[in-house]
Amino acid sequence: MLFAAIYALFLDRWIKISLLEEAPVSDETDELRRHMIDARFLLAAVMAFAFAWAIGQAPLPYFEGMKFAGVLSVLPHVVIWAYGVALFALMLPGISAGEPPGLGDALRLSRSVRTPLFLLIAVVALVSLAAAAGTSWAVEFMPRRPWSPALMAGASRLVDCLMLAFVGHVLVSLYRNLSGWQPPEPEDRPYRTRRRSS
Repeated sequence: MLFAAIYALFLDRWIKISLLEEAPVSDETDELRRHMIDARFLLAAVMAFAFAWAIGQAPLPYFEGMKFAGVLSVLPHVVIWAYGVALFALMLPGISAGEPPGLGDALRLSRSVRTPLFLLIAVVALVSLAAAAGTSWAVEFMPRRPWSPALMAGASRLVDCLMLAFVGHVLVSLYRNLSGWQPPEPEDRPYRTRRRSS
């Protein structure tokens, strides 16, 4: 739950950066950039976490007796979770932009790109799980020092952050193309906080 909240803060900040990448310099842009994370964004992260937990508790079919059964056993969970998250993923850029769409609007927006969204989220989830498993395995080959587990845990979290940045950028691109969202335009007045170079 703690990492879900931390990842939500990171993803919200990265989405804002991507939304305002080519925005004109203005007070309105700065206000959006400085805006703290919306409670609805955190709620979405908590819901995604709760959904993942609920799926983890559900009895799903496993691939017992097959080669790589341990790896394959997570596939049903990832597929169900990724599809559920893909349904409302396009709400996140709207919330970060200060124009949160309703669930019906998010479903309508995502209809034409639901399969790419599902594949994106599923692949990122699998990469994250693989990184966590790989770093846990790599600890066995590290020097027996107190910092070895912490180093590998940090490497796993770094992979998660890189994956979140990638997801955030893709979500922003899809949201802007499908909704027509544009960054706030400056009003007809000088930018009050601009520093003039001497």
